[in-house]
Order: sequence, then structure tokens, then C-alpha cells
Amino acid sequence: MTVVVLTEFLLYICFAVMTGSMIIYTVPKGRLPDVTVPKKAILYSIIGSIVLSIGPVISTIIIFGKDIGYWTSFKSVLFGFDIGKAWIFMLVIGLLLFGLVYFNDINHDPFLSKIALLLVVLLIGGYAKASHAASLAPFAGFTYHYLHLIAVAIWGGLLITTAWFSKKGSNWLNFLKWFTPLASICLVIIILSGILTMSIDIAKPADHSVRSLINQYDHGLMVNYGQSLLIKHILIVPLVIYAVMNAFVIRRRLKRNRGAHPLKWARVETIIIMAIFSVTAFLGQQSPPHDIVAALKVDGASPLFNALYPGVITPETTVHWSFNLMSISFLILGILMAVMTTMSVANRFTKGFSIFLAFCLVLSSYLTVMLSID
Repeated sequence: MTVVVLTEFLLYICFAVMTGSMIIYTVPKGRLPDVTVPKKAILYSIIGSIVLSIGPVISTIIIFGKDIGYWTSFKSVLFGFDIGKAWIFMLVIGLLLFGLVYFNDINHDPFLSKIALLLVVLLIGGYAKASHAASLAPFAGFTYHYLHLIAVAIWGGLLITTAWFSKKGSNWLNFLKWFTPLASICLVIIILSGILTMSIDIAKPADHSVRSLINQYDHGLMVNYGQSLLIKHILIVPLVIYAVMNAFVIRRRLKRNRGAHPLKWARVETIIIMAIFSVTAFLGQQSPPHDIVAALKVDGASPLFNALYPGVITPETTVHWSFNLMSISFLILGILMAVMTTMSVANRFTKGFSIFLAFCLVLSSYLTVMLSID
């Protein structure tokens, strides 16, 4: 599982680099910082998207191969399962994209760069088609997850490519003029599509009501899927803090001093994005808790939940909420860490200390939730 989680994490990075690069190539130079994404980085990302996305396919082949033989399993999974068909689609689109980038200078060809961007969008669509939500609700699940992935790839991809491949952050103000509203739209899409995707992923088969969804989320905290989902949601808090500070505080600083360097805090924001990618990669390899009782019987409780829950965990255990002195203390600490994280950007603390404060915020928020369970 560790290898598959790592490949999923790297796959998200590849999607981000490809998407960010292709959008950059379609935008007029005057609206961008001095950014150059090496052609090799794009080509490696394309190859990575093809190779790394085969991980779940191989895992499925191995699982069925033990019973029906590996050659039969290979043919069945690759040509009969949605996950196999989706990978074949990604392979074809990936090879077309690789050839387009390798044999052309798309950095200076607006038409070809738009074709390349379209191929990236299709490539991500192939990955979304193989998702758990798409298998449960072919149209709605695919659509919600696809929108979620595209929005993440646009926001995260643009930020990663400009933050790490720009030189000195020149012309950053012109970049923020259009990137800030675009990132805001992406954030709204990410939240809404994330909720809708989650409503499919963790819902009970016969009950998709809001009350049932909330109950599933609460009780899902007992298993690894719910724990990683909670951590992913909490990580959005420092991400939004850095995004807002980069959009407004850094912009004001640049207006006062054109020589200011904005890349430092943009890179900090990308570190939080990559943390979310890593948690999402782990989340994707866990079984969604459609039936909590069955999940606890088969896989047992999450080690994190087991360590923090005060009682004995059985398949019939239910989650109840009750604030207490410890949870309130961590809530106050979390608010303090949020303020300190905001101040770290405003008062130009060191990058490392700011990241430390952000992860203290995540830890405090997590313990606030977990210690409120009795």
C-alpha cells in the first residue's frame, strides 16, 4: 500500500505541473511572472502520469490473479474493468501529449499550447473515470470528482509552477490580478464538488440524506478513511490563510515595494498543497465507510482513533460529541495558532517557523475534534 500511496502522491504532482505549465503557455507573457518550466519537467510529468496511474491497475490484477491466474486477470482488468479502460485511455492521451510537447516548441505556439491543455484536461478525465465515486454513480460521481480534480490542478498547478520555476517573482502583481479571482473560483468549486463527491463516497447505499451523510462522517472517524478525510479538511484552513495572505498582504507589499520577493510565501502555500496531496493519496487507498459496522469488523479501528478514544471500540461503537476542558483548550490553541500563522506572513517570520505554526494549527484542530468524542 505504501508504494501505491507514493505513486498517487507523485501522480497528483504530475497533474499539477502539466496543468500549470499548459495554462502558463496559453497566457500572454505580460500577465505572467518570469517563469520558464523546463521542457524535461513537462515530459517527465507526462511519462509520470502514464506510469504512476497504473498502480491501482496492477494492484487489482494481483488481487484477482491469485485466484484466476495472472494472465486472465491482466486481460479481465485491463479490458473489462473501468479502472483498466480508463488507464488505456490515459495511455493513448498521454502518448499524444508527449509527442506534441516533444516535437514542438509549445512555449511559443499559442495554438498548440491550447491543444496540449485540452489533452491534459482529457488525461485527468480518464483518471476521474476510474474513481470510487464514478463506480458508484457513473455520471454524478464522475462529474463531481472530475470538477474537483480540475479545480485542484488549476489552482495547485499554477501556484506550483510559478512559485518554483519563476525567477525573482518579477511581474507578480500582474499575475495576481487574474490568478487571485481564478483561485477563488477554484476554491469554491473544490469545496462544493468535494462535498458532493463525499456524499457519494461515504453514503449508505439506501440513504443519501444530509442527516445520514453527517452521521456517516462522524462514525467514519473510527476508520482510516474518516481519519484521513478529517485531516485533509483541516489542512484546508492553513491553505486558505496562506492563499488570502498571498492575495492581499503580499500584493499590498508589492505595491509599496516593487523589489519585494513574493516567491517565499507562494512556496509555503505549495507545501500545504503537497501535504493535502499526500493525505489524499493515502485516503484514496482506504475503504470508504459505507457500512461502519462491517468496516470495523473487517479492518478494525484506525490506530489514531484507537489511541485517542477513551473507551473500548467494538463494531457497535457509536460516536458522541461532548466538549470538555481538553478539547476547549486545544480549540483556543488552534485559534491562537491560526492568528500566529497569519501574523507570520504579515510580520515576515521565517518560512520554516511559519510552516511549523501552520502544522501546530492542524494538530490543535485535529485534537479539538478527537478529544470531543466520548
